Amino acid sequence: MKKFSKKEIEKLQREHKQYNKEMRQIHCHSLQKTFDEFVAYRFGKSLPTRKKVSTLSQEVPIYQRETEKVSSMNSFGKIGLVTKVKQSNKYTGDLIQGIGVMHKSNAVPVINSNVAKDLASMRR
Repeated sequence: MKKFSKKEIEKLQREHKQYNKEMRQIHCHSLQKTFDEFVAYRFGKSLPTRKKVSTLSQEVPIYQRETEKVSSMNSFGKIGLVTKVKQSNKYTGDLIQGIGVMHKSNAVPVINSNVAKDLASMRR
């Protein structure tokens, strides 16, 4: 490296300090340099540095959950379309006497005669 005068060294030190300050502000701490590295960088004598490949940046296989293959019920096979018919729900108990309407389309179960009287006497 060439010999620098005292003024040139002071100027390089100020530039070095400013360079590292800018690298800190943009959160590139890895690009900060020592004074000797900065001088070599400033005069084009530095070699490009290679980043170390961390083990975390290597490809990790994507996790996929193992599932069973379930055949579809709605398949057009040799037999044709296969579907199940849903049975309608029917009330078979004796607790509910009927269904009353409280307001517009608000259906309310009627359990006994007291509930029916309350529904009939409500203000509309």
